[in-house]
Amino acid sequence: MEEDPSLLHKTAMVSDIVVPSLTIDSNLLFDAGQISFRPTAQEHLQRVAAFVEQYRPNRLVIIGHTDETEDEEAGQALSQSQAETARLYLIETIPSVTPAMAEARGVGSRTPVAANDTPENRARNRRIEVIAWD
Repeated sequence: MEEDPSLLHKTAMVSDIVVPSLTIDSNLLFDAGQISFRPTAQEHLQRVAAFVEQYRPNRLVIIGHTDETEDEEAGQALSQSQAETARLYLIETIPSVTPAMAEARGVGSRTPVAANDTPENRARNRRIEVIAWD
């Protein structure tokens, strides 16, 4: 897979096992506070589809993250809805992804990658992670 500046991470560590993951900036997929894809999201979603096709996981976990600009309950609901939107897209467009194998999780603002003190850092915290889990 070629390098893409919109992708923040490609791997995550769980214990001593490397777990393939892909993180994409939510701002590329969704307008702020929205759960439907932006018209320009297709290009970035194709990169997610290529990632899934490359790793062919038995289980796929899609995790939505928000920043701290909304209250905790609203951020949780938004992150869950965005993760579910991404999950449904993958199920509908990739034959190897079934509803039973793909899980959507929203974690709101509980796991930031940056302090929520600047607009740039808040933008970094708004993301969708796709984890290929066997």
